[in-house]
Amino acid sequence: MNLKKYKLSKANRFFFFISSMVIWGGIYLTGCKNIHWLLYIPATFFLGATITGLCFGQIFSSLIFPEKKNTCCY
Repeated sequence: MNLKKYKLSKANRFFFFISSMVIWGGIYLTGCKNIHWLLYIPATFFLGATITGLCFGQIFSSLIFPEKKNTCCY
């Protein structure tokens, strides 16, 4: 599989970084013992997308819903 087509732009990486930091900040301010474990998953995946430049949610969803080629004549 060619992962080059799934590379994120700098703007997308920045968006994932800010989103991750907001979630991690909310976890910290609320208290790590009070947070449900499920909230750690998107925060970690967003940070991983920032570091690697690959959004695995996007890759997974494109495998489930592949893009259809435009068959229109114009």
